[in-house]
Amino acid sequence: MAAQIANLPSLLVGRVLTKSNTTTAIVRVLQMKLDDKFDMFFNQRIDYKAFDKREQTKVGDIVLLKKRPTLECRYPLERFEISEIIYELGRIKDPLTGRRCNGLRFLDESSVAVDRENQLKRSSPAPLPTKPNE
Repeated sequence: MAAQIANLPSLLVGRVLTKSNTTTAIVRVLQMKLDDKFDMFFNQRIDYKAFDKREQTKVGDIVLLKKRPTLECRYPLERFEISEIIYELGRIKDPLTGRRCNGLRFLDESSVAVDRENQLKRSSPAPLPTKPNE
């Protein structure tokens, strides 16, 4: 067990699975492990508990984990902290153009704002007709 703790990487990228409380998140990291029998790399999913000091992450965000010094760890399994949010859930940008996209289609920022405005207008209840006092 001590050898595994010493061999932990210092930086990891993973997806937030759950938030047990406001400052602790469980992050799933995908690592490639070599299988000696087949001489091939296979995916291995490992879950880490991470400390979220800014309390900004949500379930589904892609985050960068940084190893914490052992003296700062509150719990023995909480050996990483979330240093930054790489991609927020639902806010995907094309790496070449920098424009927001949904799948293979680009989203214009102006059309997104107009769509949100229309949704808010539709969701708000219509005002009640008032009767004039006679």
